[in-house]
Amino acid sequence: MISLVINNIFSDVNEELFQKLLDAPFNFMTATHISIYGEVHRVGFRAWAKEQAQKDNLSGWVRKAADGSIEVFLQGEEEGINNFLSLCWDGPKMAYVDDVLAQEAKTDNSANGFRML
Repeated sequence: MISLVINNIFSDVNEELFQKLLDAPFNFMTATHISIYGEVHRVGFRAWAKEQAQKDNLSGWVRKAADGSIEVFLQGEEEGINNFLSLCWDGPKMAYVDDVLAQEAKTDNSANGFRML
């Protein structure tokens, strides 16, 4: 059904180009809320998280949580978020990570760039 609608919209477009459009993967933005537990304060974890998020073109924020964890909100392509999550288990050199908990979150259209709070 979708390809029929797209076909009608792009009926004047070169057939080869049209097929490339249909075959292209769609990258949807997703969001994740992450809590990182362990020895994660005073080791540069927030600056490290910002650097990693920017490498993967992710937006959101990172902050210290009251319970001693690091809290992160990320949004972007799923591949970038998954990469960030896998890196969190190691973190910066001086960190010792006990646990990384992630849960799906709603995207935030107002999020622009990545901030340390």
